[in-house]
Amino acid sequence: MSRQKLDRSDLLAIIAVLVSFISLGLGVYEANIMKQETEIMLQQQKTSVWPYINNNLLISYSENASILFSITNKGVGPALVNKILLKKEEKFISTDYVEVYSLFEPIFAGLNQKEDSEFPVNISTGFRDNIIISPGETVELLKIECGRFPNDTKVLSDLVRSLSIKICYSSIYGDTWFLENSRIGPKPVESCDKLE
Repeated sequence: MSRQKLDRSDLLAIIAVLVSFISLGLGVYEANIMKQETEIMLQQQKTSVWPYINNNLLISYSENASILFSITNKGVGPALVNKILLKKEEKFISTDYVEVYSLFEPIFAGLNQKEDSEFPVNISTGFRDNIIISPGETVELLKIECGRFPNDTKVLSDLVRSLSIKICYSSIYGDTWFLENSRIGPKPVESCDKLE
């Protein structure tokens, strides 16, 4: 049996095949690195326009007593507020002005500053779905103002404890968050469809 010798052209062909496989491996590795870099750049791009909604509560007792629920976009990008829900004592209520007013009016109906005067209560709402809040912008959701009355701090504190406002918002890239309690902060969610 005779052994075939490798001549120079066979050796060059084997080397060419090896170099091709090494190049292929390097190409796949480089493509993987590029994919990771693209994902990192996309995340950086998203974080450069992240909204961060914070809900605020202000109770004031000066000449008048007032409660103010508002939200502020403390992030660096605009926030698309998809849905806002108002909850009182574990029941969701409509954010329509007439229904909100009719919910709070009975609380103040029996309170008079003086026996012969009408008790003034002003309620304003800013509940609107699908609004855009710019960075640094504050939107008033619910404002209740009334004259001072005996035991007003307890009545208003009880009222505030019975209320909860749920907010679902997204960034311009479609990332979505849910906020119910500012102490916990916004939580990422898939969508606002299952907010209730």
